[in-house]
Amino acid sequence: MKIGIVGENYFPTVGGIQEHIYNQAIFLRNAGHDVRVITGVKRVPRWVGPQDEDWVIRVGESVRFGTMGTYTDFTIGPRVAARMRRLFADEHFDLVHVHGPNDFGLPLLTYLYYKGPIVATLHSAFKHGPGRSLAAPWYKWVMRRTDAVIAVSPLAAATMGRYARFDSIVIPNGVDVAEFARGQRMKAFDDGRKNVVYLGRLEPRNGPDLLLAALPAVAAAHPDARFILGGSGPMDQSLHQQVPETLRDRVVFLGLVDNDKRADLYATADAFVIPARFGGTFSIMVLEALAAGAPIVATPFVDPHHRDSHWDPVRLTRDYSPAAIAEGLIEVLSHDQSERVASGRKIVINYDWPHVGARILEVYRGLPGIRPLLATTADSPNVSP
Repeated sequence: MKIGIVGENYFPTVGGIQEHIYNQAIFLRNAGHDVRVITGVKRVPRWVGPQDEDWVIRVGESVRFGTMGTYTDFTIGPRVAARMRRLFADEHFDLVHVHGPNDFGLPLLTYLYYKGPIVATLHSAFKHGPGRSLAAPWYKWVMRRTDAVIAVSPLAAATMGRYARFDSIVIPNGVDVAEFARGQRMKAFDDGRKNVVYLGRLEPRNGPDLLLAALPAVAAAHPDARFILGGSGPMDQSLHQQVPETLRDRVVFLGLVDNDKRADLYATADAFVIPARFGGTFSIMVLEALAAGAPIVATPFVDPHHRDSHWDPVRLTRDYSPAAIAEGLIEVLSHDQSERVASGRKIVINYDWPHVGARILEVYRGLPGIRPLLATTADSPNVSP
């Protein structure tokens, strides 16, 4: 089967959607399908993530803008529209899978120009606002035009369900469990000190400033504690300035972390911390950290009614305050976490890509005209039912 995967968020920018699209493409290719990832050209100071192969098609330059406390891209314009129209005419996809179907840019052009079956995956949650009401007719049209809707969490489905009626199935994000399980403690930080690790964009919604505000209390309780921050972003300079002079030897800023180093960074963590301020739908970093065997401390940024089982081994803080984050970190650093880690390793197997990918293939099978194109999962040695 020939499958197009469309998404504005793709490497060399970083995030959970980028990881999902890449791993979905790899899974489908390993299962014998012909896959194209369709995205834009990202202007970034440094490439992070896998280099493009011939199955990645970049149709035009993206524009970056701020939204919901972070950044996203859109790729639009007359030349991009003409390229997308030609692409769909030439490639003859059996189906197209759109990530972030309501994004302005390539998803919009896909819905305008592609005439075959469309599967959409909802990744985001957001608060209601006047602009959302104005966009509701667009949301409704997109959902009516979509043949099958996947949500990475119940919250992602419920968020869009405010504006449009549609049937959906929840299929969570996946992770390459074996890749992260291979992580080894980094020699530079394997000196007997206790490592508190943060990984993510240095932006307000992710709360790195809350983590650093917790530093004095953690340092007082654990004089051997060290904070390691991986990532870059608009808060980079202010975070450096936030660290008290007397504690600067306790904090290491790594900058952008290459994909092939992330497993080792997780494995280095005596406590991996997610101090996010704003609501999320899933958090693929929890999966990655569980697979690597890292104990996790996180703020309660995912609604308790929409947390999947991968949150069970996570030590959740009572609120978003630095005091609560410090309390959680001190507890995790003070006690044996082997039971929590073992529980996480068992749970994360359910999110391994062979399981997640097989569920996506089942959605494809339900589309008109697709079932005859697909072998059963038993016919594909790389796919676990």
